[in-house]
Amino acid sequence: MHRTPRRVAPLAAIGLALSVALPFAAEARRPFILPYETVLTRPGWVSFDGAVSNDLFYFTGQPLPLDSLQVLGPDGQRVEVANGSTSRSRSSFDVQLQKQGTYKLASVTTSLNGQYETAAGERRRWRGTVEQIGELVRVGLATASTKRILVGKRTIEVARVRITEAGRQALVKP
Repeated sequence: MHRTPRRVAPLAAIGLALSVALPFAAEARRPFILPYETVLTRPGWVSFDGAVSNDLFYFTGQPLPLDSLQVLGPDGQRVEVANGSTSRSRSSFDVQLQKQGTYKLASVTTSLNGQYETAAGERRRWRGTVEQIGELVRVGLATASTKRILVGKRTIEVARVRITEAGRQALVKP
């Protein structure tokens, strides 16, 4: 019987996590947020532009959706976004930095991406919401299971959803 050394297990978990994340990294368009200033000597307002583009830091794609924007202050509390506006290729907004420290800005969504194969062997992609998958599980068109894995020193929960053929057909209906 061949035994796998214990230290390989975290590497396997990292490999699993990367295999889940890599399909998203392969997408051409990437979101970005670009500040007008990066170092302030005292609290004040900072303006930002955000977009989703093939070319990082070039506004050649579409505007970053402001409804998914989240700003956290140095204390972890939410900070309000002001003066938000959206044009054809970018979104602009201001944030008042009242405390010293690092602020975190992110575009946070709860959408899901997945791949599946049709009965004819064609690979298809699906994008949707957590609510849509939850409804499929509730009505029996999908099953879900969760598993905790160790990635480095962090334990994360991974969900695996298996959708029936009838569930797939329900997802593609307009």
